[in-house]
Amino acid sequence: MNIEVIEKDNIKVMGFAIKTKIWKSGLAIARLLRRVDKKGTYEQIPNRVDTEIFYGISIDFLKNKGVCSYMFGAEVSSFRNVPADMETRTIPASKYVQLFIKPKDENLCKILKVKKGSNYGVLTRAAYLYLQEKWIPESGYERADMSEVFELYNLKNIEDGIYVCIPIK
Repeated sequence: MNIEVIEKDNIKVMGFAIKTKIWKSGLAIARLLRRVDKKGTYEQIPNRVDTEIFYGISIDFLKNKGVCSYMFGAEVSSFRNVPADMETRTIPASKYVQLFIKPKDENLCKILKVKKGSNYGVLTRAAYLYLQEKWIPESGYERADMSEVFELYNLKNIEDGIYVCIPIK
């Protein structure tokens, strides 16, 4: 299993957001990503720092409040010229635990207790729960008091895997 502790500065993200009930989040996020992909609108995000890496930010997902928000966007150098259908968010600087996940990784799927080849929605949720409930408590770290957790996607090579990140202290 590929787990790292990393540090990140503030990250400015611009993109598309939804608010949904946690139990509906998988379907709502899939619908958002299809809408964004169909329009090709993620390519229209101005001021992008990297043209291939995108963030999937879950807000309040692990806080058990019943409702969460999800934002799909790109890191940007500034919040100038924000299109009307996009939102912005700054992810605070923090230390993060980062887990690399890939649906075809048999060992990882066993550890996360999901079927090999599961879709990213199932795998991502299992990864967050594993980090939150097992790895963080056993590692000597604590969950940082931030509402954001996020995934990093390389849209050109999504089958190569994604990173799941949770803030820690």
